Amino acid sequence: MPKLFCLKKGKAHAAVIAANFIFGINFSTVQYITKKFIGPFGLNVIRVGVSTLLLWLLWSLSSTKAAIQKKHIGRFVLCAITGIVINQALFIKGLSMTMSIHASLLILVTPIFITGLAAWLGTEPLTYIIK
Repeated sequence: MPKLFCLKKGKAHAAVIAANFIFGINFSTVQYITKKFIGPFGLNVIRVGVSTLLLWLLWSLSSTKAAIQKKHIGRFVLCAITGIVINQALFIKGLSMTMSIHASLLILVTPIFITGLAAWLGTEPLTYIIK
């Protein structure tokens, strides 16, 4: 049994490393594509369209179907537009106008900035973890 647990843990670690690798090359790849082949908004349409088709394909092949209530469809559409379409459009457009390292540094500093802002507003306390 412990061997199976280690195998599952190894798969999880491999998935995290793969996701971080893809996220890391995203900056350079998007910038290269937008400068050489297609504009930023065209790339966004392709990314969102392919992702939507893959999601629908996986959902249709899934054995368990999630029941979506009709009253929630509007909220799903709003979340999709603001969380994916607008976010990715602005990300790709901004990345096409700057250097990859600047975008990477902004992504790195964003959680630090948000933590400082939350502490300043008083919604989250700053704590130190010492072990």
